[in-house]
Amino acid sequence: MTLVYARENVTEDLLLLDIEPKHFSEEFRNLRDSQGLLHIKGCRREVLIGRSRALKFASDLDGSAVSVYKGGQAYAHLLTYVTGLLSRTRGENQVVSQFKNAYEELKMRNALSAKAMQRLSQYILHDNGVIRNHVTRSLKPAFFEACAHELSGQKGQEAVLVVANTDITGKKPDDSTENIVRYLGGKRKDAAKTIVFTHPDDSSLINVHSAFLRQKEKGKISSDVKMLPFSEAFDAVRDLQSFQRVFVCYPMDREADVDTTIIEEWGQKECFGGMLVHLGGSKKIDRVSRGKWLDPELENYISPESISDWQKDRKAQNDTTIIRGSIACQFCAEVRAEGRRPTPNNVTQTLKDGPSDIQISHYRS
Repeated sequence: MTLVYARENVTEDLLLLDIEPKHFSEEFRNLRDSQGLLHIKGCRREVLIGRSRALKFASDLDGSAVSVYKGGQAYAHLLTYVTGLLSRTRGENQVVSQFKNAYEELKMRNALSAKAMQRLSQYILHDNGVIRNHVTRSLKPAFFEACAHELSGQKGQEAVLVVANTDITGKKPDDSTENIVRYLGGKRKDAAKTIVFTHPDDSSLINVHSAFLRQKEKGKISSDVKMLPFSEAFDAVRDLQSFQRVFVCYPMDREADVDTTIIEEWGQKECFGGMLVHLGGSKKIDRVSRGKWLDPELENYISPESISDWQKDRKAQNDTTIIRGSIACQFCAEVRAEGRRPTPNNVTQTLKDGPSDIQISHYRS
């Protein structure tokens, strides 16, 4: 195994304080400013990084609210954090921006400390790239709607149809509709070109469409937003032909006529390709097929049970990848402690026999 020589051991005397946001007191702010500590501001944690001498100035560290890491463990924990392995959405890129912003903020607050931590910043960003590109790249969101979107095979530059559901007031989209639109129309290169909404009730449809138009105006949705009356959207010889992906958030078995129309019209259309995805409803207890959906006799159809099964397997694969990523972070810390630079080859060499990607075809009807 070949290790590339680096100039110094950046882990020596390194200190990291991982603090719950609600416990980030004025004392920690004073410690940060007086000791020139790097401060990463996250949603689930506040992280201070510096040298261990700063501990002399910390009068009280509550073990239940603050975790203290030193040396190589501090480097490994920081790298685990920056690679997104500790985030709610595992592997997210936002934490990299948080780290970069923290370093830029330190340069403005304490230029001398920033210069002393410049090499640490460079090494963390380098090792983050190695781990993301060669260890954790298979991490994907395991939320229910994210798995529904992944199973559908939706690709960019296509129009998708969403049978929306509203909250109890009938004036706003429910959580399931909001979440699936987040994955369909977010700021991604493969976002749907157009999202067309429909709903059995015309007034509810207008409310849903207006809500997403406002999101579009605020830049939260990159896709174009349109609406179609339910009778027109589910006409197999007309508008339904234009959609390769249809996502149903409207609850199963709420209205038998609605279920019958969707099943019959899609049954005529599916011979031309595409995929119908039913999310069951807005609550977890709704994610079970019932009524006419128990046996819809459709070929290109993904049921709520299939989404749930895929979600379980996606979580299991993510858990395995997270363990591998954590091992890789610890390995990088050990290599840096030796004054060397980890490379993709020697990182992956330590993680032989990793998990293979699960296949989505098994989950599609």
